[in-house]
Amino acid sequence: MSTVDAAVDALRAKIATAVGPDVEVYDGPGTDDRSSALRAVTIAAAFEDDQDAIAVTRAYSGAKPRFIETLDVACSIYAGSGDSDPGAVDSLRGDASVILAGIDYALRKDRTLGGKVGQARLTSARWVQGRDAAGAGVYVGLIVSLVQIGPDKPAAGLAIAAVPGYYEPLGALLPANLAALEPVTPQPLFAWAPGQYVPLADGSSAHWSGTAWVAGPAPSSLPGGGRF
Repeated sequence: MSTVDAAVDALRAKIATAVGPDVEVYDGPGTDDRSSALRAVTIAAAFEDDQDAIAVTRAYSGAKPRFIETLDVACSIYAGSGDSDPGAVDSLRGDASVILAGIDYALRKDRTLGGKVGQARLTSARWVQGRDAAGAGVYVGLIVSLVQIGPDKPAAGLAIAAVPGYYEPLGALLPANLAALEPVTPQPLFAWAPGQYVPLADGSSAHWSGTAWVAGPAPSSLPGGGRF
């Protein structure tokens, strides 16, 4: 069974946190008047003709069978000025870029959206800019791909060091806590670099010290052996 609702809800919450209180976040096209929102993100709403708000594809394998489900979620960013100042578009393009970068950073920092999906990635963006009755505006249509594995997610076998780290096979269940990392093989096997970690299902994180799993990101070393 698809978990579209839970995945899109998690995406909306992640984006709302990423863009902050000065940017309005909408779920779906809606019927309300949004003309007063000069900075906005809309989630799960088509931004092109003949486009789905959410496109779901599945690939099956094995005798069970197991599937890999990909949700391509159409989203958009709007930055408007409310006027027709000829110099406004350049500034608005910068504002839209900041919003886009914030969303991209949030997805790279938490690929699993708090354990709700196997992997979340910003896969494409399309820019449009111009002027209309509402003034100058810049519009960015983007696709966020959410990958899930079902009906049963596999257990994590490898923990890959990164910021943040991730697990293999793709879509593996997050280990429940630090103790649950015991059977997971770290990559690399030597001590992880400062700041590297893997997320855990309880909201915490851990890193490989070279000999054991330790809570939190790998610490940074100071001259003389000290640590931050």
